[in-house]
Amino acid sequence: MYPVIFRFGFINFYTYGFMVALGILTAGFLCQKHAVRVGLPRQEIIDLIFWTVIGGIIGGRLNYIVLNFDYYRFHPGDIFKIYEGGLVFYGGLFLGGVSAIVFVKRKGLPLSKTLDIISVYLPLAHAFGRIGCFLNGCCYGKRTDSSLGVFFPNMNWRVYPTQLYSAVLLFTIFLLLFFNERKKKFEGEIFLQYLILYGLMRFFIEFMRGDNEVIAGPFTFSQIASLIVVAGTAVIYLNRKFGRKC
Repeated sequence: MYPVIFRFGFINFYTYGFMVALGILTAGFLCQKHAVRVGLPRQEIIDLIFWTVIGGIIGGRLNYIVLNFDYYRFHPGDIFKIYEGGLVFYGGLFLGGVSAIVFVKRKGLPLSKTLDIISVYLPLAHAFGRIGCFLNGCCYGKRTDSSLGVFFPNMNWRVYPTQLYSAVLLFTIFLLLFFNERKKKFEGEIFLQYLILYGLMRFFIEFMRGDNEVIAGPFTFSQIASLIVVAGTAVIYLNRKFGRKC
């Protein structure tokens, strides 16, 4: 656990923020090169990535604050400490997605094609962020006696390193989407595949998470969101892929 990667005088450079930034820069660089290769304008794709990231960070932070409102109403000064962690992915996905769609529509870019390209590299950026979570000590798993567990400095017991499990699965999703994009059957297919694959991954990983509160039955907020996303997306995907043959 290395929450501070280095210090310069009295300024701390946080590992979580560094890994998130590294993921965005790496994925963004590859994304714009891919976009140009399939005929999309480089500068507009760079601008799209910028506004999508801004929307995603704001949405993710707002979602986190809402879920932890009992803390933030007494510690309002901590609301802006994003560099220490505290983003909920589904909030970021929603507002980042809205930002992307608005930008694409205003610039007249092909919506489904553009979303496909963005979706290929989103899990890559997310994987870097999950490694940042591990180094920061957040998003940890449940207590375990298994040899697969790890110790964090502030705990006297092993926990599942769910951050690393997520990172490996996100890299896997990235590779699947990267190769599937070349043989997709319709525009928007990769975007729909991404939503389904991520939703399934997140639903099952949540059973091992030790930091998320159960809010309905045995399910956390992220599991409920995952079920909604997977079910809704699967209906659209199956209709697009097989509807014309029925």
